[in-house]
Formats: sequence, C-alpha cells, structure tokens
Amino acid sequence: MRREVLIIAVGAVILIAILAVFLVVLAARRGAQELPASAPNADLPAEPAPPPPAPRPAPAPMESSAEGVAAAVAQAVERVVRPGNARVTVIQRGGARWACILVASPQRYYDLDQGLALGQFPALRDGGFQPVPPQMVRATTSICRSVARTAMGYDAARGDRILIVLCPRDEWPKITLVDKARPVE
Repeated sequence: MRREVLIIAVGAVILIAILAVFLVVLAARRGAQELPASAPNADLPAEPAPPPPAPRPAPAPMESSAEGVAAAVAQAVERVVRPGNARVTVIQRGGARWACILVASPQRYYDLDQGLALGQFPALRDGGFQPVPPQMVRATTSICRSVARTAMGYDAARGDRILIVLCPRDEWPKITLVDKARPVE
C-alpha cells in the first residue's frame, strides 16, 4: 500500500513540474507577443520610409560540423535521442551563437528559443512545420534544449539561441533555416 502511494506521489510531483515548466514557457511567449506598440508622437515630423531591403540570396542547406561546439552539442543531444538521430549546426550572429538542432522524427515540428519567432524562419512556415504540441514531445525538446545549453555554454544575455526542428532524417539535407555566412568552428 505504501509503495503505491509513494509511486503516485512521485508521479504527481513530476506531472506538476512538467506543467509548471509548460506554463512558464507559455507565459513568457505570450508576454513577448503582447508588448504594447508605442504611439507615434504627433509633434515630430514623420520619418522617411526606409529603403526596401536588398534581395537576399537563397540560403544554402545548413552544414553541420563534426568538431567544436556543434560536435559537443550533437553528442550531448544524441545521448537523449540515440546516436545518428541528431544533427547540429552552430552559426555566429554577431557575438551570439545560434544552434539549430535537427532531430529525426516522422512528424514535422519546431521549437523556438526565447526571442525567436516563426517569421524569422520562412522555411519552417513554408515547409508545413508545426509548433511542438505540449502533450506529445514537449519533454523531449525540453531535454534536448537543456543538454544543448550545457554543451555549448549557452548565454542568453550574449544572444545565444537554440531552435529545434523535428523531421524525417531524409529531409535534413534540404533544411535551409539559416545562412552559413559565418559558421562557428
């Protein structure tokens, strides 16, 4: 009898912890989306419209690395998802590092880090990727993100970011989320 009660209590604590993490992440994402826009000042003259951005060349498929930070992150993530089921690309964005973690999955999902939005990654939207449903694999992406942060020495203040993309392994060579202008290591 005591064993069953202990098992139920441990299960309840784990469930509450997962729910708390989900609620914190959801609140943070909603808070970022609900920032009020500042009203224009009628006393100031209108600023001229900025020139249209120069067309960007289509990004090449991302290249993962077998060395340095990308290799360390890949090894850490593969301990969670099994060897051969993850590929990592780390690129430099100013002083920040962005890590894109591809994980083998039959479905097409994404999980973006704080400060990232789907609009920054048209390939996800255009490719039919959906946000990771909390009831399905949220725990897996959360664990992958945690071990990746540790392996790369993640520093949010510096601007480091992690995005996780789940899709079939045969689609990995076609994924073009980020340009490879300045790969790290």
